[in-house]
Amino acid sequence: MTPRAARLAALLLLLAALSAGWLLLVRPVLERAAAEREMLETKQATIQRLRALIAAEADFAARLEERRSGEGTSALFLPGQSEAGAIAFLQERAKRLIEESGATLISMEAMPAPQPGELRRVGLRIELGAGIAALQRILHGLEGGEPTILVEGFSVRTRGREFRAGRDPLDVTLEIAGFLAGGGAS
Repeated sequence: MTPRAARLAALLLLLAALSAGWLLLVRPVLERAAAEREMLETKQATIQRLRALIAAEADFAARLEERRSGEGTSALFLPGQSEAGAIAFLQERAKRLIEESGATLISMEAMPAPQPGELRRVGLRIELGAGIAALQRILHGLEGGEPTILVEGFSVRTRGREFRAGRDPLDVTLEIAGFLAGGGAS
């Protein structure tokens, strides 16, 4: 073997040894460092979110105390003290929203209330015929206003041929509920 070929062979052997060293030693270390850097960034983001929650705790505690003392709860609870009055309020609000949206009311019934407690739940099951735009207006009106009304159940079916005709193409069943403060009698 000529000296030049020997040098070339030695250089190729050195490059092969360096490549193997890179693949076996350096690359896994760099990959692990990158993975640990990513995990550290994730943990730092979590720490920042937790710090923000801790900072907001005082505000939440003050708002909770305000609600417990009865101040500022008018937006949360249905008006009146009786379940009958609250159901009438829910019915009136639902009828008004359905009429304003151009939908058709099919039926409305009070849902059974759970046992009395600190909060009393009052609910309605409503069946109606509506188009998509009318349904959107009804849902927005129910959930977006005051007092707070929750849509707890929601079912939508198309009416087949009427869907193509465009007249109240959807059969909709909604279960809505609101709450009365206090645990008094109905």
